[in-house]
Amino acid sequence: MTNLTTKFHEFQSRLISKKEISREETRSNLSTKYQDITVAAQELAKSGGLSLKHMRSWSKQDDMGVPIQIRRFLVPDEFYYENILRFIRGLIPNYWMRTHFQRKALEDDLNIVIKSGFESILKEHPVTKTPFARDIYCQRGFKFNSRYLRYVYMAGQIRKNKLLKEDTYQVHVDVGNFYGGLQALLKSYFPMTTFISVELEHQLFRSYIFHQYMFPNTPQIVGLTEFEEYSKNRNIRESAFIYLLPDDFDFIDKHSEVNLLTNHLSYGEMSRTNFRNYHLSATTLNAEKIHLVNRFVSSPFIDPTYDSDVTVFDYPLSSHKITYFDVFPIHHYMIIKGKLLNNFGFRNSSSPQFEMILERLDD
Repeated sequence: MTNLTTKFHEFQSRLISKKEISREETRSNLSTKYQDITVAAQELAKSGGLSLKHMRSWSKQDDMGVPIQIRRFLVPDEFYYENILRFIRGLIPNYWMRTHFQRKALEDDLNIVIKSGFESILKEHPVTKTPFARDIYCQRGFKFNSRYLRYVYMAGQIRKNKLLKEDTYQVHVDVGNFYGGLQALLKSYFPMTTFISVELEHQLFRSYIFHQYMFPNTPQIVGLTEFEEYSKNRNIRESAFIYLLPDDFDFIDKHSEVNLLTNHLSYGEMSRTNFRNYHLSATTLNAEKIHLVNRFVSSPFIDPTYDSDVTVFDYPLSSHKITYFDVFPIHHYMIIKGKLLNNFGFRNSSSPQFEMILERLDD
């Protein structure tokens, strides 16, 4: 058993609390996509296959890929041979068009980040300053990848719209944050903020390791029991990273005021039951501000992508007013090869994404 696998099992035991329902029951409520990801992650852990190298890029999820540039081979790293194989694969005619559209999407998203006024974030925090980065694309002096540009844009929007304060203690809750990349960016600009991650256990572990490497001196609180213990001391106003399971979401409101709640894309991938459990929870309804990015229609009839009938009409809340609403611009022009009505071809997503900011109404 590797040290990382041992650390994962220790992390699991810290997550478990007396209020947790069985893992089998939890898994049965997941969408097909996340059932597959969860099973694959558990099998990887059982086999001892966990590695730091693939904390953010593994068989089921990654940084959404980038074309491999020759310059990536000038300085060998732990991904050197893996990238050589990916580079060779990109020479196969079947991949030419994919690489072309991938490159154009990266250029478009970079231009949107710059047009939005967020290029300073990318300059100050290139993806090469983050751990476990396999996918690195260099252009115009910037270093990034597809998912990272999304995080840069979101961090920029949170700063621009003053959804968090830089000079006071705040609490940010992020539902479905994968490896915690957005929170790491925000931590650099909001150093007094405590960040609460709500995710599946194997995803929480990715964030736990990622944040540990990025901010080794910041306390990490794992599981509801540790969170409750931490919250008993109301005098604590020290920045921390907190990791909670989905079943612990309701308890956040009992122990902490939430200044900002975010969900980016995963609400639209959930069943209506799971979505409502989050969106109508006291933790959400009492949150000061909410930042959402999701699909206008989770499963259009032409392409029922997810096991969900959630649409944009489900997101407004009577407890909050909408202060911002627009099409989410990052990845909006991305073209991928996929199946539509039994035909494979290059096309955009079946449903575009929206961006919405909600602010709690005064009592």
